[in-house]
Amino acid sequence: MKNQTKIGIGVVLLAGVGYYFYNKNKSKISNVTSSIIDEPKKSGFDREKASKEFAGFGIKKFNEQTFKFDNTPNKSAIITDAQTGVQTIVAPTKRQPITELILYKQMLATLNGIPDDSDAEFTYNQFRTIYEIGDSKYKPDLDTQIRLEKIQQKYPTALKQMDLGF
Repeated sequence: MKNQTKIGIGVVLLAGVGYYFYNKNKSKISNVTSSIIDEPKKSGFDREKASKEFAGFGIKKFNEQTFKFDNTPNKSAIITDAQTGVQTIVAPTKRQPITELILYKQMLATLNGIPDDSDAEFTYNQFRTIYEIGDSKYKPDLDTQIRLEKIQQKYPTALKQMDLGF
């Protein structure tokens, strides 16, 4: 056999082996299922924007409540120690006026303490409803009460951030 014929048969044989390994490798990859890792879902609830909105409308309500408290006559309280029987007169302290910045920071701290977006948005809407309607007039339904209780159990320190001393 001539050298050219040997080279030709070698090239064809090499191409056939290459094609075999190419298809064999390709078939294994197609049988393997790949799981695509999703990126974390972006937050649909903007806590800063909600806190700014709350501070904007809430400052008027809080100042109205503060003026109601300021118009009440100042009375001193007498505290009696149960063990010693010593009586102490405690003068009432004047409340610090609530500013929009304080209200914003406290609402933002509350919402940031609740990592779940749906719970944070629900809590924000409840605070908004309570302060728009007025605390004494708002009566939530049973489902709302149950969800608020679950949120309180999951994030006990978050809702304490909104305590303004009223």
